[in-house]
Amino acid sequence: MRNRDSRNPHSPELHGFRSQKGIVLFMTAAGLVALLGFMALAIDMGMLYTARADCQKIADAAALAGAKEAFFYTPTDPVATARTAAVSAARANYVPRNSNDNRLQNANVVVNTTERTVQVTVTRTAANLNPVETFFGKILGINSVDVAAIATAEVYRPTVGGPPFGSKCIKPWLLPDQYDFGSGLETIDETDRGKYFNIKQGDSALSTAPGQYLIANLPTGSTAPLCPSCGDPAAAANGADLYRQNISCCNRNPIFCGVLLDFDTENGNKVGPTGQGVECLIGQNGNSSSGQDALISPTPSNPTGPLQIQPGNSNPLSQNPSITYVTDSESLIIVPMFDAATPLTSGQTQVLIVGFMQVFIHYVGNPQNTVYTTIINVTRCSSGGGAGSPPPPSGTITGAIGSPLPLRLVRNTGT
Repeated sequence: MRNRDSRNPHSPELHGFRSQKGIVLFMTAAGLVALLGFMALAIDMGMLYTARADCQKIADAAALAGAKEAFFYTPTDPVATARTAAVSAARANYVPRNSNDNRLQNANVVVNTTERTVQVTVTRTAANLNPVETFFGKILGINSVDVAAIATAEVYRPTVGGPPFGSKCIKPWLLPDQYDFGSGLETIDETDRGKYFNIKQGDSALSTAPGQYLIANLPTGSTAPLCPSCGDPAAAANGADLYRQNISCCNRNPIFCGVLLDFDTENGNKVGPTGQGVECLIGQNGNSSSGQDALISPTPSNPTGPLQIQPGNSNPLSQNPSITYVTDSESLIIVPMFDAATPLTSGQTQVLIVGFMQVFIHYVGNPQNTVYTTIINVTRCSSGGGAGSPPPPSGTITGAIGSPLPLRLVRNTGT
């Protein structure tokens, strides 16, 4: 009997083998199609998640900017002010794909003046003429997908018994709460917004006059400072180095209303460290008109105007041609105030914090590295007194709602 030759084209075994090869090729092709489908899905989903995350970042920035402009200050129309600030902040945080790419419109900015909240909805939808285009989805007839993001920002005003009222990133200048703006000595309050204010060094720890400061011994704690590249936290252990660091860096240990804060009792006004710290902080390159941001509004002639800051050459935002003004800057600082009506005495080492002042630093210069500023906001504790008096309730404040108050993102309604 003749053996079957497996190479015979009519052999049943070879015919079965070829049939199996066909099935394998079919299954491989089907698997590749499925794999490509999953890859296409993953790529398109990744693009959508990225677009959604971008929308959320834009919404967060817009809500914070709107709440800040509407409720930190006292604009005539807080709703219109919030909408203008929110839309401006949104547009500063994305590059439009085309003329229809308007991701935040006035109608999508909801202002609640009772709760002091601003809610924004950033949209990239077909109805808004700016949906997110798909890459592989077009094969299945899905040319675009709608995405949106919501953010709500709140300016929180504490009450008695609530969380303590204070601030971080305080600069180490303890200022008396009185100043002569040209018409006699007066107590600084929220009505002084937009006025020029010169922060000057005193000759010694106990010779402060209006505008002259004590050097605050800010708490060090366990939280490291946040420093720009020109401010080295490792080099600051004490003395002038620590003082310079507390100017150029952000001391993240909070100072609260009503606390007794230590000050430096040594003579000497640390002229050099003051100039070096301020120049590092605001990006000033040795003179008053090189690098740092510029304050456009408020001014003495327009004290109720919106906060408008033009980014300088040292500010990365200055490279974006679509950005004209910003509402945040390294030149915006917060300093604590103490009660100037109570004279300092020999041997005194602490003063009572009776409020906070936010100022915009224009530059530091002659004489003796004076720091030239404009007052942006003033927030006072609800009660006070001299050193040794009972501290006011730490959760209460009076006056305008100022930057030391928490500006925060909160959970959106219905989420």
